[in-house]
Amino acid sequence: QQMVVPVSPDKFEQATITKAYPGFSVVEFEPYADIHEEERYEGVNIPSLMSRALRISVSGEEKGVAVFHSESPESAMANKSLFIVDESQNPEYRILAHGNQYSITLPGDDRPLTEPISGYLPYSVKAVHDVLAKLVKWNFLKHLNNPGITNLDRAFDVEVSQEGKDIHGEGNDFVLDLPVLNADGLPAGKYTLFNRTGRPLYYGAIYMSTLFDINPNVLPGGVQRIDTGVPCSLRGNRSISMERFIRDFNWREEIFHVLIVSATSEFSMDLFVQSGVQAPTKRSAEIGKGERDILFRGESDSLPELWQTKLLTFHLPNPGYVEQ
Repeated sequence: QQMVVPVSPDKFEQATITKAYPGFSVVEFEPYADIHEEERYEGVNIPSLMSRALRISVSGEEKGVAVFHSESPESAMANKSLFIVDESQNPEYRILAHGNQYSITLPGDDRPLTEPISGYLPYSVKAVHDVLAKLVKWNFLKHLNNPGITNLDRAFDVEVSQEGKDIHGEGNDFVLDLPVLNADGLPAGKYTLFNRTGRPLYYGAIYMSTLFDINPNVLPGGVQRIDTGVPCSLRGNRSISMERFIRDFNWREEIFHVLIVSATSEFSMDLFVQSGVQAPTKRSAEIGKGERDILFRGESDSLPELWQTKLLTFHLPNPGYVEQ
């Protein structure tokens, strides 16, 4: 993948991503002759590198739409991996201007995914951009894979159980039970990894919530080595609560993900972290805040030879859902 990288405030160079690892990539510049000795460096932070193009549409009240467009020039949005498209171009999210507020919604659905941002003003649009940046990174991880690797495709199996009962999902989709009489929380379940490769592997697991936070602290210590035939259990004793807005806005279910990364050598989870967005509320709603505990690991001296991912999707049915 080729890209343009700023090497100074007024100078850009063509670069190519030559190697991709679970937590970082190697970027090489070309042509090398155009980079002076004093401009060479070992590393650079490229904010848009850990992202994928996210298509959004903008609709609603005329004034709000006009302000959003005026404060969202195409070049600046593209630098954030955001692209404004028409409804006919299958946007992934929509910015809805209504009641002097900006809401981020799914296309064709007016229910907000995050707390609306008030005012058709430049700083309000910037606040929307900041929230969208979290959606960009969250969606990048959701689609993260290494398509060139085939010999790790069956690197591991995952078994899920809840209250001692095995949960059989369809593929990597699992439906968890939220008892109506205990609607404020449930055992998160037991998730067991099995290494099937015949060689030791390193694993990391990343929790991705419905409010777009990213937590790499699912496995103790962030990354664990798992030997062949030795099961490894993900943290399963915590209670998780259904987000209040799922009930308040009558969503059928809450959906969250666990992304499992496996590699042949140790890797860092430092980049896999992000605080979530504020949940949408109704005036009478009381929002409970979940724990946000993060552990970090430093960079390993050795780079993963091979790596692969598996995305597990968990569905939490809303017991109070009303068909409309």
